[in-house]
Amino acid sequence: MTEKDVLNTIECLAKRFAHKFRFGFYDIDDIKQEIFIMGLDALDRYDGRVPLENFLAVHIKNRLKSLKRDKYLRDGYVCTYCNNQIADCQHCHKRMLKNNTKKHLIEPLDIDCISDEKEPNMWNHSDTTLEVMIQEYITLIDKHLNINYRLDYIKMKNGTYVSKQRREEIEAAINSIIAEHKNEEG
Repeated sequence: MTEKDVLNTIECLAKRFAHKFRFGFYDIDDIKQEIFIMGLDALDRYDGRVPLENFLAVHIKNRLKSLKRDKYLRDGYVCTYCNNQIADCQHCHKRMLKNNTKKHLIEPLDIDCISDEKEPNMWNHSDTTLEVMIQEYITLIDKHLNINYRLDYIKMKNGTYVSKQRREEIEAAINSIIAEHKNEEG
């Protein structure tokens, strides 16, 4: 199967699923983009026992359901652990706080409440020293990061989902690179 065939398969799935999974401030184009990322990410786990389209359809559909579930917490659902309403469930309290935070991230910001004054804890964009240091670290990481971490590192930079275990591995590798750089300077 060629690269073009794989991309065509993912494109067909994007057309099929995008309108079904559109929600909140995720419009059809956003969902299509997520589908492409999910499809390309799943290729590592494809073993060839089933047709690629079937494999990707199941994988993408499950990931889209998880995406939609994780972005919203709906009242009236029953906890699977204790059969209580989620609002009354102690098992779901931590998850509910997390999901409410995510839900607020995708709501539009009321610009009437924004002031032009700089708050004391805000970063001053004119601080060129800090900007130079950040750029040096990014260049250092891009230069020395192991190629096995590259794709997931780029996903992390762009805010795309990366598993917790993989994120921790990448963060450890980045911290190691920075520590080596500081030792060389010192």
